[in-house]
Amino acid sequence: MSLEFGGASPFKVGPLEGYGRIMAGFYIKSLRDADTGRTGTELSSTFFAGGAANIWIFNISSSLYVRLGQNAQGGMYGLAVFTFSFSMGLADFDFTVQFQKEEKKGFEGGDGPNTSGSLHQSPARRIRLAGGDAAAMSKDPPVIKNETTCQSCDWQKYFRYFDQTLDFAEFQL
Repeated sequence: MSLEFGGASPFKVGPLEGYGRIMAGFYIKSLRDADTGRTGTELSSTFFAGGAANIWIFNISSSLYVRLGQNAQGGMYGLAVFTFSFSMGLADFDFTVQFQKEEKKGFEGGDGPNTSGSLHQSPARRIRLAGGDAAAMSKDPPVIKNETTCQSCDWQKYFRYFDQTLDFAEFQL
């Protein structure tokens, strides 16, 4: 089960135009071991706040993504990613900070007194038991790849990303 809610809105203050978005979500996943019949529940929540704005040749955007959760063994994990981008004409400046932490069950980071049972097996085995693709499972967090060219590095290639046949008169308000 998952529930996600939030809102997005454009804004304009004088010559400054932009948009903002805030989202939050809650996710529950139940796992059942086919061998023992034991079940476990994974809980997680997410939060996203971000937006972009521009004025004349200056563009700025930033976002904050936070994910917190508890796995079926009782361990906790968290991920926070902050991104910031600023461009001025042909120059772009991008900055990303990522923090990730995982703690096992218990205050000392140990597994606690109850470590028996197949729910304490590898995440890949738990996914296989739940009918998922174990080969796609990775301990590494998802990576967002941007394989486009920056306008300040190769203007001609960047310029080709845009359809030059559009009639912008159709889009005027």
